[in-house]
Amino acid sequence: MMNSGAPDYAIEFFHGYTYSGHPVSCAAAIATLKLLKEENLFARAGQMGPVLGDAMHSALKGLPHVIGIRSLGLAGAVELASIPGSPGKRAYDIFLDCFHKGVLVRSAGENLVLCPPYIVEKEHIDKMVNTLADSIRQHA
Repeated sequence: MMNSGAPDYAIEFFHGYTYSGHPVSCAAAIATLKLLKEENLFARAGQMGPVLGDAMHSALKGLPHVIGIRSLGLAGAVELASIPGSPGKRAYDIFLDCFHKGVLVRSAGENLVLCPPYIVEKEHIDKMVNTLADSIRQHA
């Protein structure tokens, strides 16, 4: 659904609660938790979190329009300066560019969020961060 007053890049219908409490969703969640424990993926995520944070801070620091970089565990975000009169557009354009290059980041206002799966390898993190850095440079 598009809001006639909102720009094309604005998310109109932003929720995901239609699955809450559904028995099939609960069964999938239980199976997922069992797999996470069996494959020791929580510990793996703990080991890869600093790899993501270090990569983001080293590759994104000082790039045009970057006003903040933060990470916690296996999640990170870069905050960008707004285009005057078009809040969220810069991040959305970079999101699209990364998507077309095979890297999924999430735009949230002027933030681009990286949240790789717990099975991520260092090579994947490097590709994600370098693709994001290249896209930020291209949209300067």
